[in-house]
Amino acid sequence: MRSGPTLGVLFLASTCSSGLANAARTSTISWSVTDVRSDSHPQREESATARQAETVIFALRSAGGGEELRWIGYGGVAGRVLLGPYECHLSPEEAEDTIAHTSRQVILALKNRDMEEFARYVHPQKGVRFSPYTYVEVDEDLRFTSEEIPALLTDKEKRSWGYYDGSGDPIHLTFEEFYAEFVYDHDYAHAPEIAYNAVIGKGNTKNNSSEVYPCAIIVEYHFPGFVPEQEGMDWSSLRLAFQEIGERWYVVGIIHDEWTI
Repeated sequence: MRSGPTLGVLFLASTCSSGLANAARTSTISWSVTDVRSDSHPQREESATARQAETVIFALRSAGGGEELRWIGYGGVAGRVLLGPYECHLSPEEAEDTIAHTSRQVILALKNRDMEEFARYVHPQKGVRFSPYTYVEVDEDLRFTSEEIPALLTDKEKRSWGYYDGSGDPIHLTFEEFYAEFVYDHDYAHAPEIAYNAVIGKGNTKNNSSEVYPCAIIVEYHFPGFVPEQEGMDWSSLRLAFQEIGERWYVVGIIHDEWTI
């Protein structure tokens, strides 16, 4: 398999052979694959529906990673595509059209500390993961279900959320303390800049959100800085990662970002 960020188009064929939907990518590359697999378990709702004509756009990536499959359907064709080599993609304009309203409701719920409302938007299967910095630590960042979310602000348990940038000290906080420092530390509902499937804030730490959350729409609420003397070094961002089930998008990740050492 060819590696690199070459863009390709996955066409879903109208027939299936040997339980596999045939697919061919065209654009700057041209070769056949059979990694769209027969959908024998349609009740599993890991879905990314083909919504634009006959095509789903992917960014071709190096092979590797896990064997996560995602259901894709168009017309009479349905199958599962291996997500290891691919990353689904919506343009910033398409992402904004798709998620702007939902994202606005989520950021308002966070602003108002309305955990009951926020829980309505949390992914019902995966829950939501909280990351204090832009690099998402898949096995370490804490994740909560939609059922757990409503009670978190009043929960007095101190949890380990990772380590502070610079000092390396443990982040050992209650959820409310973490929320004030690493979730709604600024009024992101009135952030002067918002990006959809695009990155504004960039520091020294790798942003791996699109790898951790494949086929996601990631919305960034960004403040370019607060004190002129800091010359932009005090910027701050909050990113919301959404993944789709059927026709609805749910939050799977909340990522805080700032300038890091």
